[in-house]
Amino acid sequence: MDSLITSILSAAQNTATSQLITALGVALLVTTVAGLILWIIRWTFPRLYRYIARQKEYLFSDITIGSYRLISKDSMMIAFLTVLKGVRVIVSLIVIYTAVILIIESLPLTSSLDVRGIIISSVTAFFLLLMARFIMSGIFSMHRFFVRNIHQQTGTTIQPVAIRSVEIFSAARITELLLVLNSMVRFILSVTTVYATLTLVFGLFAFSKKWSMALLDYTMNPLRLIFVSFVNFLPDLIAIIVIITVTRYLLTFIQFLFREVEKGTISFTGFYKEWSIPTYKIVRFLVLAFAVVVIFPYLPGSDTPFFQGISVFLGILISFGSTSAVSNFISGTLVTYMRPFRIGDRVRIADTEGDVIEKSLLVTRLRTIKNVEVTIPNSMVLGSHIINYSVNSRESGLILNTTATIGYDVPWNTVHQLLITAAEKTQYILQNPKPFVLQTALNDFSVVYEINAYTSNANLMANISSELRQNIQNEFNAAGVEILSPHFIALRDGTASTVRPKDKSGKNAPSGITVNVRSKK
Repeated sequence: MDSLITSILSAAQNTATSQLITALGVALLVTTVAGLILWIIRWTFPRLYRYIARQKEYLFSDITIGSYRLISKDSMMIAFLTVLKGVRVIVSLIVIYTAVILIIESLPLTSSLDVRGIIISSVTAFFLLLMARFIMSGIFSMHRFFVRNIHQQTGTTIQPVAIRSVEIFSAARITELLLVLNSMVRFILSVTTVYATLTLVFGLFAFSKKWSMALLDYTMNPLRLIFVSFVNFLPDLIAIIVIITVTRYLLTFIQFLFREVEKGTISFTGFYKEWSIPTYKIVRFLVLAFAVVVIFPYLPGSDTPFFQGISVFLGILISFGSTSAVSNFISGTLVTYMRPFRIGDRVRIADTEGDVIEKSLLVTRLRTIKNVEVTIPNSMVLGSHIINYSVNSRESGLILNTTATIGYDVPWNTVHQLLITAAEKTQYILQNPKPFVLQTALNDFSVVYEINAYTSNANLMANISSELRQNIQNEFNAAGVEILSPHFIALRDGTASTVRPKDKSGKNAPSGITVNVRSKK
């Protein structure tokens, strides 16, 4: 019996010795291979860095937004080299971790698997934490790199964003937005790294696996729900894409049709060219509204009470809040098809006179002769009287008139001739039809003469009227007719008359009484 026990112990000792020798051999081999791999990594990566630095002109290009350079190729190269250094560290850690695990697996520690598992889990957790530390360091290094680069590019590459002469975003504002975006990316990457590391570390040990599963569920359940919802939504999404595509091409065809009508290539009886763009806008609105109505049932959650309640609430808000807008829209539509004026016409709407510079479905904009822009709601345009000075000036001419009061002692034919001459010398006054004079009143002390002249430039009516009055002054001064405002006070005894005595030829003798000219616009 003793010899049997002795032989068993001897065999066990020999087996343990053999296992130890095998483990030492495996450890030596693993250590040699790991050292060789680490030497290759140490030899390869610096040469790769130098190669990338030499080839940066071909490997990298500037990152631009529009015409602005956001990140230069040098900065791109530095960022790429930083990533490569991080890869080198991670690969080295993986090699070391694999070597340590293989050595531990080969050692005959005990017959208990718990000790081996705890050691392997602890080593794995250590390397995971170490790797997370290097990743966090790389994230913060990249954050600082982009912060420096953004500050360096402010005022040079980062320029204000403007539409024509209106500055939308200043350079300082763009810099601030880029810095905020950079901080948000750093925060998201940091939280993701910490979350993933905790999930993996907790999953290595038996007592904390439920924590790992809980953290994993917090992330995977929403992602799984989003994925399933997206897969279920795919048929509706395809239907929405088809509706949007058909609507887009239909609007393109409608736009082409009305553009051709505007150019005169296509014409319809009773349909004027200036109606084409407003009609296109109305048709486009109706087509888009119809497309929205058709798409609505395909939207996710459209059949839920919450979504329907929100839709009803928004409809009520729009109905009560856009009463004036709807009124202006309808009035603008009516004004468009009434054709009371066109772009560029000189008009008077209520008490405002000016040139029409914009005619939309909601408002009409005029520019007065004082270069003041006036916006008039279309509901007011429809409810006011409209005077269009330009509508007939292009064909038959617009009649401009001004009045002059002349005393009874000046012959009417002389006054007529002076007024017509002044009108003919005025720029932009048409010679045909000829100017003409009307005597509109016989006052107590004077006769009211009205000079009427034609012009085809209604937009210059204020300047033309001013020049006409200047020429009237010049013509009367050249004829020796003094412009005054006399009133006659006479004591009548029945022996005198205001009618001038006739000379030998039978004509009235000239009088020395002065006359008055009063011009009215």
